[in-house]
Amino acid sequence: IATADLVYISHLHSDHLSYPTLKLVAERNPRLPIFVGDLVMPVFSRQRHYGVHMENIHVLTLGKWHVINENLRFMILPDGVHREMDTCLLVDYKGHIIFNAVDCSKPNYGHLPRNVDLMMGDFAGGATSYPVSFTGGQYTEQFKLDYIRTERKKILNHRVAMAKKMRPRVYLPFAGYFTEAHPSDRYVRELNMKNDPAV
Repeated sequence: IATADLVYISHLHSDHLSYPTLKLVAERNPRLPIFVGDLVMPVFSRQRHYGVHMENIHVLTLGKWHVINENLRFMILPDGVHREMDTCLLVDYKGHIIFNAVDCSKPNYGHLPRNVDLMMGDFAGGATSYPVSFTGGQYTEQFKLDYIRTERKKILNHRVAMAKKMRPRVYLPFAGYFTEAHPSDRYVRELNMKNDPAV
């Protein structure tokens, strides 16, 4: 990461912004250009707390092209559901249009570019502990299983609808798998199924 030309960080959740990783990057290249959107919940709200000293952070206005050079420009776009804290990315590289939905619920309020060359987005689900780690009341095993199945189908249906609207030449599913590895997470790992691209 420290040798990259630039880095885009969509939002402040630790699966997108790792302060321990950035601390290591800062030790090697504190001038690495990092781009984030101008959000109500700033992406870098805890930089000092973690002792991260990045010196080249650019907070960009959402929805405006940022030109890097004659071959590359990009635009950070808001999420229509979590607009105070999440973003997605539109890139124009030598005339090739790339759209990275990251894990936005409603990228750019549903106003999406058409006929993109590459559309990227999550597909697996399961990144939240809800409702698996909740107990009592409605949170029976059956409720949890039904909820998880429904949510996983919603994610796939949402991405399919986006692809139909955008008509990309290529769709790249990503941001899917992680393992609940700690021994105390065994219950979560067994219950928290994720979408499988092979199915």
